[in-house]
Order: sequence, then structure tokens, then C-alpha cells
Amino acid sequence: MAKRYDAELQELHERLSHLALHDPLTGLANRSLLLAQLDKAIDRLARHPGGLALAFIDLDNFKSVNDVMGHAGGDELLMAMAARFASQVRPGDTMARFGGDEFVALFEDLTDPVKEAGALAERLHRAAGEPIEIAGEQVYMTASVGVAVVAGPDCRSGEVLARADTTMYAVKRAGRNRVAVVEVDKGQGPIRFAMASGLHRALERGELVLAYQPAYSSKESTVAGFEALLRWDHPDRGMIPPLEFIPVAEESGLMIAIGAWVLEEACRQAVAWRGTLRSDLRMAVNVSGRQLADASFPSFVGDVLTRTGMNPDMLVLEITESILLGEHTDYESVLRELKDLGVRLSIDDFGTGYSSLAYLRRFPVDQLKVDRGFVKDVAEHGDTRIMGAVVRLAHDLGLEVVAEGVETKRELATVKELGCDVVQGYLLSRPVPPSCIDQSLSKASGGKPSSLVMMTKLL
Repeated sequence: MAKRYDAELQELHERLSHLALHDPLTGLANRSLLLAQLDKAIDRLARHPGGLALAFIDLDNFKSVNDVMGHAGGDELLMAMAARFASQVRPGDTMARFGGDEFVALFEDLTDPVKEAGALAERLHRAAGEPIEIAGEQVYMTASVGVAVVAGPDCRSGEVLARADTTMYAVKRAGRNRVAVVEVDKGQGPIRFAMASGLHRALERGELVLAYQPAYSSKESTVAGFEALLRWDHPDRGMIPPLEFIPVAEESGLMIAIGAWVLEEACRQAVAWRGTLRSDLRMAVNVSGRQLADASFPSFVGDVLTRTGMNPDMLVLEITESILLGEHTDYESVLRELKDLGVRLSIDDFGTGYSSLAYLRRFPVDQLKVDRGFVKDVAEHGDTRIMGAVVRLAHDLGLEVVAEGVETKRELATVKELGCDVVQGYLLSRPVPPSCIDQSLSKASGGKPSSLVMMTKLL
């Protein structure tokens, strides 16, 4: 039995190694590889003068292609566009498909960053506008391009990506079909300092809030639990996205304090719901690398369980695959201490990084959470062999499998067919404030319609 597992694990590892870093449809780099390359490029800026830029490209009105020509026509267009974009970037640059109809280009070694990045982005923009023949017909597309330029190492990859993304959406709001360029690092040091100071105050003033995204049992068509997701309700800026403030929290050392608040608040909410909702609803909380590397973390979790009265078996601690398999060597002992408390452990974002199943036998985990990108690719391209093997092996090892990021009925049908135990995603429910869950599930117990209950009809 062990030899059979080892052979299957080796085969899966080899097949997943490429899938983990490349988009199966276009062959371009995927999100994981692009972000890894961006981190390395920013690090190099500390040693070498110059700059870099990130161009976020969104195809305008792509949905109409799918509507008229079907998904096969849409895929053909994406493959043609990917090849065209790849031919326009320089050797050493990275061209990636970020998901759906979104592409990202990373330009490095820029001597005049703003000017050169603008010129390179214009090349991609012009290439997108050239006609493409799909099923014997000429298709004309346009693209909205947002470019974030970095001239120094004093920034984080999350900030660069967020600025490129928001710049692209600003182009769309302004009428689409053009290029806009912004500089990320100009004045970012003071901005990050102000944001870090604001985060300190946010903890004290109660500006940090949790939204809860339901997860559903695929067999019983009922809510199985919730994932607690952090939000910052800024008094002047409104809701600040996590991608913008989490890197600042990690860099400033605030992540441990914020993570501690999140864990305790989520446990208190779960205990409060226990009195009015079902007592078997699990609460999932994300754990950062800084928390996991803290030797006192298991003791803190135990104290939170005691203070709040939370049932340990109902608490799920989610650790991303990339954190778990990073350079830190003490995670195994920390995980075993956490397991001794009776909590459940989940590997989050499986399929975005190393994607070797061998560590699942090494670490005392209970759950495997398959990443949104993995789910989307399998549903879009119909090749279920890899994910099917992952689900079977996980089940053989006694692990529960969660499919996250389910956004279409096709994806839902696919993950159910493959045997995923739990599903989560925008198709079923977006993250919502606790008041919405109180109202929805209390109505459910009274037999009246509610948004959360109505979603279970999809299952």
C-alpha cells in the first residue's frame, strides 16, 4: 500500500509541478509564478539600479465573445491573445495569465521606468487591438491596461499588484481601451508609515471587522461552517481591501496582534451563534507565517479557547501551502501542539505553490482546501484527472477536501462530481457581516426564504 502511494505521489508531484506554475490553457506563467518573479525582481532593486513595472491587462467586453462564440471560441481567443502578448515582451520579462481574461506583464531592468514601461504597455495595447480570426470570423478586441512603476526596493509585491489592478479598473471606469501609468514608490514610505499608524489606531478604535463566508456541505446541502475574513472599515476611506493593508501589517510587525484579535473575535462569534444556530458549525480562521513561527502561539490558542468557551473541534486553523513549506523548520512541532489542543488544521490554497502531496502524510492536518485557480482550470478545460487523483488520495489519507472559490454552476458540478466534501465561493455566498447570517439562518429555522438557504438549492 505504501509503495503504491509513493508511486502515485511521485507521479502527481511531477504533473502538478508544471501546473502549479503555468496556465494550462495558454502555457503562460500563472499567478503564483508571476508573484514569485515579482518578489525576486523587487529584491533585485536593492542591489541593482533601475526600475520595474507591472502591467495589468483586461480584455474589454470579453464576455460577449463567450456569449456569441461559446467557451470554445473564448478559449481560442485567449490562446491567440496570449501568444500575441508573449511575442511583444522582451527576453527576461514575464508574461502571465492572471485568470479569466486578465493578463499581467512584468517588465524588469528599466533605466527610465515611466517612459519605458509606458512604451512597452502601449505595444501590448496595440497588439490586443489587432483583429483575430476565430471560427472563420474576424474578431476585434480592445484592452484596458493599468501600469504600476517601481523605481526602488521600498515597496511590497502586494502594493504593486494592487496599484496596477486599481489603475486598470480606473481605465475601465474612464471609458476603457487605453493605457494608464502610475508610480508606486513615489511617497510610499510615508504612506506606509501612515497606514501602519492607522492600523495601530484601528485595533484600538474597533475599525477592524470580520466578514464571514459560509461553506456548504456538498452532500447534505447545508451550511457546514464559516470562514472569518478580515476587513478594515476606515473612517475616511471606507473599506480598505486586505491586499492593501495586510502587507503593511506584516512588515510593521502588527500581524501577530491583529491575528490574535481575529482569532478571539471569530471564536466569540462562533460561541454566540452556538446559542441561536446549530452547534456543529465550524469556524475557520487564517493563520499567518508570523503567528505560526511564534513558539507561544499554541499556548495562546489554548487560552482563547478557554476564555471564549469555544469547542476546539469546531475551530479550523487555515495555513497556506506556501507558508507551511517555506524555510521555517519548526512548523511540524507547532502543528502537533495545536492538534493536541483538539483544533482542526487545514492546508489552504492547495495548488498555488509546491503542490506535492507527500507532506500531507508528514503533517497532522485534517483538511485540504483546493485553490480557486485549480478549481477554475479543471472546470474550464475538462481535465479532471489530476484533481480527481488529489481528491482520492486526500480521502485515502482521511482528509476532508474543500473546493474554494466556486463561482459558476459548471465549477460547482465539477467539484461535486469529483467528490469534494465542502464547497465555498461567490456562487453560493459572498463574505457577509454577522448580522446577515443571524437574520438569514434565523429565518431558515422558521422555514422562511433567505439568501443563504436559497443558495443551498444550487447544491
